[in-house]
Amino acid sequence: TAAGEPLGPIISWMDERTAAHAPTVLSGLETEAVRRITGWPCVNSFPLAHLAWLQENRPELVRRAGHVGMDTDWLLYQLTGRWCMDHSTATTFHLQDQCTGDYHPPFLDRLGIRRETLSELVQSGHPVGTLRPELARRTGLSENTLLVTGCFDHPAAARAAGVIEPGMLMLSCGTSWVGFVPCETREAALDARMLCDPFLSDTGGPWAGMFSVPRIGLTVAAYIDQVIAPDIPPEQRLRVFDELAAASPPGARGVTIDLREPLRRPAAADASDVSRAVMESAARLIAERLDSLRAAGFAHRRAVMVGGPSRSPVWPAIVAALTGLDVTVGGRAAGARGAAMLAGIGAGVYADERVALAAWRTER
Repeated sequence: TAAGEPLGPIISWMDERTAAHAPTVLSGLETEAVRRITGWPCVNSFPLAHLAWLQENRPELVRRAGHVGMDTDWLLYQLTGRWCMDHSTATTFHLQDQCTGDYHPPFLDRLGIRRETLSELVQSGHPVGTLRPELARRTGLSENTLLVTGCFDHPAAARAAGVIEPGMLMLSCGTSWVGFVPCETREAALDARMLCDPFLSDTGGPWAGMFSVPRIGLTVAAYIDQVIAPDIPPEQRLRVFDELAAASPPGARGVTIDLREPLRRPAAADASDVSRAVMESAARLIAERLDSLRAAGFAHRRAVMVGGPSRSPVWPAIVAALTGLDVTVGGRAAGARGAAMLAGIGAGVYADERVALAAWRTER
C-alpha cells in the first residue's frame, strides 16, 4: 500500500516462477533491446518478469497496489517516511531507462503500473531523511540519524576496493563470481554484452560493466559439504578445504570439475585433488569471461579480489595463475564498507569517492 503495508511476500531475485517461459505481457521484447534501455538484458527473470507474472496471475493485487518497488526503498520508507530509490538499484528493478534516469513508460504500460506508485529516483549517496521518531525509540538510535541511498552490491564493493577508474578490475566472489569493470562510456559496457551500472556517471565519472559466472558459489558449498568435508564440523570446513587444496599440485592430478554442472563425485579422487579442482574450475570460468572481454577490446593486467574466497590462503594465487592477472586481495566486507562510504558522502563527510579513499588511506 502507499502506507508501506506489504500486500504479499518479497519476491527474491532467485525466484524461478518465470524461468521457463517469459510472461506473455512481455512478448515481443528482446533481451538485447531490454539491455539497451535498462542496462540489464533480462526478460524471463528478475523484477521485470516477476512484475509481469503478477500482472497476469494476480492482476487485482497490481490494481490495489499503492506503491510498487524494491525491498530497499520499502525499508527506506519504513525508516524515513520517504519513498526513494537510487539509480543503481533501479537498474536491477528493470523499469528505469538508464539514459534518461527516469522510468520507461512503455514498460509501465505493459505492466499496468502507474508512475505515481513508484519511488523517486535519485543518485547513490543521496540523503533521504532522518529516522522516524517511533523507529528511533524502537532502535535506540538518535532521531537525527541520517538515512542515505546506497547502490547494488558490486558497485559498493568496487568503491571500497578503490576500483573506480577505467582499466581497473574487481573480482567479487560470492554466490556468483562477478567481474566489475569501470568503463569510459555506457556503450562500451553494453557492446561487450556486460550488465551495465550507472556507477559514478552521475558525477561525470565512469559507468561500469559486470560479467558473471552465476551461482557457482552454491555449487562450491555443495562440494565442500557433501564431497570434500562432510564429516568435518561445519565451522571447520572452509579451513580444511583450503588445507586440502594447498596439498594438491596445479592441475589437481588430472581431476577436473565444471562448477556450472550439477555436483558429481569424481571416482577414486583424493579429497585434496577435488578441492584443488573446485578452486581451479572457478578460476578457469573467470578466465573464459576475461578472454571474451579481451576480444571486445578490454585488457586487464591486475585485479582486486573480494568476497569469501579472497580470504583463502590458496584461492587468489590459483586465480592469478589461471587468468594471468596480478591479483591483490581487497579488505573484508567490501560491500558494507562501500555502503558506509556512500553514507559518508550523503552526510557531507566526504566530497566524493576519491576523497573518501584518500581519507581512509590516511586513517590507516
